[in-house]
Amino acid sequence: MAAPRSPFRREVFLLRTLVGIFVFEFAVIGFSFYKCADKIGNSENSSVQQVCPDLGGRAETLFGVAIATTLSLMGLKEPESKL
Repeated sequence: MAAPRSPFRREVFLLRTLVGIFVFEFAVIGFSFYKCADKIGNSENSSVQQVCPDLGGRAETLFGVAIATTLSLMGLKEPESKL
């Protein structure tokens, strides 16, 4: 006999999704800066801004939609059960 399933906790799922988005964004931005700085090497005349222009803007565009969608879903009312 199968154990009864617990109800789906929408708020917990969405909060975990939001945390996952932030963690992944941090990892992508960190890796991007690392690879960009690695490309520069020991050159004193170059900076991350010169080699990889608009790195922050690209990351903001990439994750802005995901964060906005998750936050908007968190703001929705819980649908009423029709059981």
